[in-house]
Amino acid sequence: IAFSLAPGGGMNAQVYLVRPDGTGLRRLTDGGKETNRLGNFRHDGRRLILGSNRRTGAGIDAYVYDMEAGRLDLVSENNGTGGFEDLSRDGKRALLNRVRYRGSNDLFLVDLATKKETLLTPHEGPGSYSGVFSPDGKWLALLTRDLRRSSVAEARIALVDRASGRMKAFPASWDRSVNAPVAWEGDSSALLFSAEDRARIHAFRWRLGEKVPEVAALGGTTVGTAFEGQRRHPIQVRLPQTWRNDPGRIKSINRQPGEAVKGLETVFEIYNLDEVRIELRKVAWPTRP
Repeated sequence: IAFSLAPGGGMNAQVYLVRPDGTGLRRLTDGGKETNRLGNFRHDGRRLILGSNRRTGAGIDAYVYDMEAGRLDLVSENNGTGGFEDLSRDGKRALLNRVRYRGSNDLFLVDLATKKETLLTPHEGPGSYSGVFSPDGKWLALLTRDLRRSSVAEARIALVDRASGRMKAFPASWDRSVNAPVAWEGDSSALLFSAEDRARIHAFRWRLGEKVPEVAALGGTTVGTAFEGQRRHPIQVRLPQTWRNDPGRIKSINRQPGEAVKGLETVFEIYNLDEVRIELRKVAWPTRP
């Protein structure tokens, strides 16, 4: 388990590792006055993304910690704020997010061996980008916002084919704003995300090659993801209006696991009390948004 802690509060957060049973606690960062940021593990747990201004106080650099070698490697230097968003599963590439100035950032594809950076998002003026590698390494899913058009522009998905470098934008006919984060199915066949539709936030699944996404789970709020082999299933929380302003009633919910079948969906009831439902939905067949 990796976690960050600022012993004296403020910005000087330090990154630690500990075993799930609480033993083997050790600090990975310097323990001084530097600022450190904790990122994600690579899927196999052999690498850990970190950010730190240990080199210079003028910027947050991107680091990768090698779990087997016990070594913290500086990969990309930044004059301002930057950091890795994701590592490819083959361990050869990283996705670097570097801030130009407030309201504008760029994404770079970084070769971890040579540290060569390739700009993925050339643009002028404001712009907002984030991204994630597909598990098979063939695609990059980008979440983009055209802030030149509007300071509250909706977020859109675009796919980058890593073989050709070509970018494929999300169909303009589907005009909902996508919420971060965006996640891939384990077999790289589809993207999972949440978006608002008719004043409710649904979890959607966009299968590659389809013109529009399908609803993976209706309404509520996406609070996490459950894993079943290579499959990912969104966890949705729904509370009726009468419960939303009553924390006491929410705390009284009891755990009552069960299973039921509704139409084309299998619904695993994680909690069930009166009108309140927290569900894990496994969509067996495509549904219409």
